[in-house]
Amino acid sequence: MRWFSKQPTIELLQGEVFDVRYIMTIIWSVLIAAAVSYVLTSMGGEPFVVGDALVLAAVFAIFAFIMGDGVLKTEN
Repeated sequence: MRWFSKQPTIELLQGEVFDVRYIMTIIWSVLIAAAVSYVLTSMGGEPFVVGDALVLAAVFAIFAFIMGDGVLKTEN
């Protein structure tokens, strides 16, 4: 007996990859923005503020979404 009623199709797998791409972009943006914000505030002698790092992460993520889906889109 099969565990799945239907076998996964290419469309279903492409949809899952599409969702994971956005999730991983957000995770990496938060990590990179936190590191950049921490280094820059440490160099300036200011306290590290998580809210500022999250704003920078949002800017990074939006930039990555625009570049990935719009500007760098390959034509098939």
